[in-house]
Amino acid sequence: MKQRFLVKVKYTKQLDNGTFKRVSELYLFDAESYTDCEAQVYEHLASVIRGEFIIMKMDRFDCDEFIGAGEKFFIVKQTYTDVDDREIKMKLLVADNIIEGAKTRVALFNDEINYTTLPEVKSIVETKILDYFQTVQDEPTN
Repeated sequence: MKQRFLVKVKYTKQLDNGTFKRVSELYLFDAESYTDCEAQVYEHLASVIRGEFIIMKMDRFDCDEFIGAGEKFFIVKQTYTDVDDREIKMKLLVADNIIEGAKTRVALFNDEINYTTLPEVKSIVETKILDYFQTVQDEPTN
């Protein structure tokens, strides 16, 4: 079962003016386990980061849904109501979604198009996540 992992990586980066600076960056990965995630970090970031890098932190990252469409990532906390068919009553559900969008408005629009009833947005927070490495699902062969 795929899970999302938030990974903090530290390395020395060369700035535009030629100086070097030690930086920490956050990335989001899909993986089956911590070991799988670590392997993906080395696989994906080795081509992006020049030189050595260290994985400083790797944690599971829970979010209900991921919506991608831009260059920045936002965490949107929402509440929406749903009808419980068995008990025939309304339930209040809370969803944490990670949204990729250039601006907050774009992020909200991207999120709203996925619901039949519009949720109430409780908060929107821009994250420091630089990139999301999703695993491609293998199609079953017949």
